[in-house]
Amino acid sequence: MKAKKVTMLWPARPIRLLLRVRRGLTLLEILIAMSILVASALVLITAFRHGGMSGESFSAEHFTAMFLAQKVIEDINDRVAVNPHYFTALMHAAQGRPLPVVDGQSPYFRLLENTQGFGTLLTGEDDPIVKASGQLYEQLKNFTCQVDTSFVKDPNDQWRPIPNLLQVTVTIGWKDKEGRTQSYRLGQMIQGIDTDALKSVQPDLVPDFSDEIAIKALYQFLDPTKRPTNYEWAGFLAENQGGEVNVLRPLGAILAGLLMCETTCREYDAVIRKAKDMLNKLGKKGKPSVVAKWREHLARLREQKAASLFYIFARMANDIKRMTQFVPPIGEARLGKKLYAIRLKLTGVPVLLLNHLVKISLSFAAAEASYREILLPPHPGVTPSRRIAMTHHWLDLRKMGLLMADQWNLEPAKRLAEHQKMLRTLIAAYEGRQPGFVEYLRREQEIAATMTALKSELAGLAAHIKRSLGVSDQLRQIQNKFY
Repeated sequence: MKAKKVTMLWPARPIRLLLRVRRGLTLLEILIAMSILVASALVLITAFRHGGMSGESFSAEHFTAMFLAQKVIEDINDRVAVNPHYFTALMHAAQGRPLPVVDGQSPYFRLLENTQGFGTLLTGEDDPIVKASGQLYEQLKNFTCQVDTSFVKDPNDQWRPIPNLLQVTVTIGWKDKEGRTQSYRLGQMIQGIDTDALKSVQPDLVPDFSDEIAIKALYQFLDPTKRPTNYEWAGFLAENQGGEVNVLRPLGAILAGLLMCETTCREYDAVIRKAKDMLNKLGKKGKPSVVAKWREHLARLREQKAASLFYIFARMANDIKRMTQFVPPIGEARLGKKLYAIRLKLTGVPVLLLNHLVKISLSFAAAEASYREILLPPHPGVTPSRRIAMTHHWLDLRKMGLLMADQWNLEPAKRLAEHQKMLRTLIAAYEGRQPGFVEYLRREQEIAATMTALKSELAGLAAHIKRSLGVSDQLRQIQNKFY
């Protein structure tokens, strides 16, 4: 059969020769390959020996150190996975110090029989390694463990660390038979959430709408068919036949927020409806894992809808406040001739925004209910590890709901008592089976001990909730300014 023409990177003639010769490897070729491999291995072994390590110590102690370091890294990963608060504890740990791995002196080292991960150790299974452990104690008594942590630096700015990304380094030390100090180091980057950051209030975290966005919204409100070549105040004032920028700027931002709220609701409602239709189609005969997947997807969509609306109101907050500072009524000189002519339409804007404000609370509540439906009682299609991850998310939504209830004075004390009862129920369910997860739940108990403690622990989030949801009274004030 005639071979197809192929573009070659190598010279054509040697390739053609190779294609002609179709045979297996000869004994001579195999021996040459084995000689190269053995020579390479000898160079590697020699390098280790020149490093001050005998072949015997390398095969025994060094490999033991490698195993121990790997175990500590895996335990830290598992612990962060089941207890997000542990990531913050790692950040505070910073530089560690070498501690013996026996007699319970190192917090990172316990029995090695269980290698399934910290999160699945049973009660009594993670006891310290003591003399009664026999041969295991004798094998490990000369080893120490040190864990160091540091923020990973931003490659574009070495003075600024990357948020929520830690470099964790585990160093296992020992002395060889000649009394020389040896060590093995293993590092890994671990991502998590700095819970301390939630305590700080960062008012400038959410930017206001730009002038360009405000002007676009004003054009859209006046005439959706208008497509100006640029969005500058001079052009809009000419089109609007007057007006004051200090009034039109916050008004345009509010109109932009309304348009974004309507678009967000329309798009999310469409995909939420499709998710519901899929769940109805699956019904009770659907595969449990598939049903659980779609239920979680529905919960995520509802949460994302609420978060998107919340973000829009956070961006509008400053401009809504500015609008309340103008003395009513806002007449033609300040609005401009064209906007003033349709000012009655503006009175409906605050009402529509108040409706969207309520949707934030309703969507968060719907998302929380979707998670509760999966987790209580446990859905058969959810794996234990996935159940823990969803519980983290679920409890975060519950805390969000508590802060919102407190902002709107919707029986916050009663809701807090229900949340505390839920935490006790979860602890009872996981006690003795998931120590890392129970550690997380007990920390959640401390956070939600009182409403004051909750608002202190989540001060940054509480401030943004107050800023975003606190605009309801201000919107009612704005409504009267256009009459």
